[in-house]
Amino acid sequence: MPTSQKSQPQSVHPMRWLVIGLALLCQLPAYSQQARTWKDTTGQFSIDAALTSHDAKSVNLKTSDGRVIEVSKSRLSRADLAYLESLPAPDAKPSAMAAEQKLTAAIQGPPVAGKAREPLADFLSRIGVPFFVDQRGLDEIGLSTDLAMNTDQNATSLAEQLDASLESLDLTWYRLRSVLVITTKEVAEDEAIETLVYRIPTPRNDLSAVMQRLQAIEPDSWEALGGPGSVTGMPGVFLIRQSPAVHRQLIQKLKVRPLPHRYVHPLDNLVVSLEVLRNDWDALAKQLSDQLKRPVTATVSVKEGYPSPLSLTNVTAGDALAILANHAGVDWLEKPSGLELVSSKHAEQQQQQQRVTIPFASPQTAGLITNMIMTVVTPDAWAPLGGPGNIQHVGGKSFLVFQSQPRFRELAQLMADIGSIR
Repeated sequence: MPTSQKSQPQSVHPMRWLVIGLALLCQLPAYSQQARTWKDTTGQFSIDAALTSHDAKSVNLKTSDGRVIEVSKSRLSRADLAYLESLPAPDAKPSAMAAEQKLTAAIQGPPVAGKAREPLADFLSRIGVPFFVDQRGLDEIGLSTDLAMNTDQNATSLAEQLDASLESLDLTWYRLRSVLVITTKEVAEDEAIETLVYRIPTPRNDLSAVMQRLQAIEPDSWEALGGPGSVTGMPGVFLIRQSPAVHRQLIQKLKVRPLPHRYVHPLDNLVVSLEVLRNDWDALAKQLSDQLKRPVTATVSVKEGYPSPLSLTNVTAGDALAILANHAGVDWLEKPSGLELVSSKHAEQQQQQQRVTIPFASPQTAGLITNMIMTVVTPDAWAPLGGPGNIQHVGGKSFLVFQSQPRFRELAQLMADIGSIR
């Protein structure tokens, strides 16, 4: 979805970056916090740094000022190599499904021990799952992760505890497949909005009655009253585009449940760990390239992105890239040569044409399907609302679509989710 062009804060207090860094480091393997002196083979060069990761050829070391540097093992002293040999083998990465299940279990599980006053970072360090704090969003409303909050809530689940604890700060949360995200309510409504497929009984095939019932939940959040939310569908199946918080309210108050996402994109099923504590897009590209086993480059346009620290352990590559798109103004394009990290604005400007097959389409339903897509796949990216995108039925089950790669990915996810209906 397009990233809103918002004003960026002019400066961030150095202590705030330190607090953020400490909060994020809690997710790293234990050995990453053990600083030691590393020497080269000549003994003339040394550096005090913590080991963050290593492979057969090199080590990644993090210095006290937050720099992450890569050093070839061929340059390390015998003592350093012996130290590496003494380390326990790192835990194997979980599968994407296992990472998803772990996050689901945590969110639905019991709350963690709360306190009457504690920093957000301290609370998040105890939840036991990967998380990302949207510092850009917090900066825009004058908050930091060291601001005290009440986490001692009367809650029966971590989800309820998060809702109650974050409410007083005008913050909220949402989940991707493998990572929990903390952000402001405004950002979540603008950038984290998503389309989910619901199976809802439709008495007498009265779609209007069901839609009215849905839109009675947080009325101001629906397009009829100027909000971003929309709903469309057919008897028994409804496509709802809403913020994560409103989706949760629909589930809780109406006792409806969306179909789980059916993840089909390769990057949604690859697990990565990333650590970029500064605005170093080249380092991010290299870490992704090494783990995805394919070229990843950062283009000049990516410098338009917001400089946000990123430290994620065992999350899907798709989630890591979604965080960049939603909260850093950075998206990605698939090229024959590999992946390119670009600014979100640049990604939306790169329009292309594709023929898309929709298995359940027919000449009779083509108009309905066209309107459905333009209603729930980033509506303002289509011509009726002033966007560049177009979709045209060209016969049978085929449609000619003119859109950006991010919108094609959104459309593909929607089609996969609808395809899971039995």
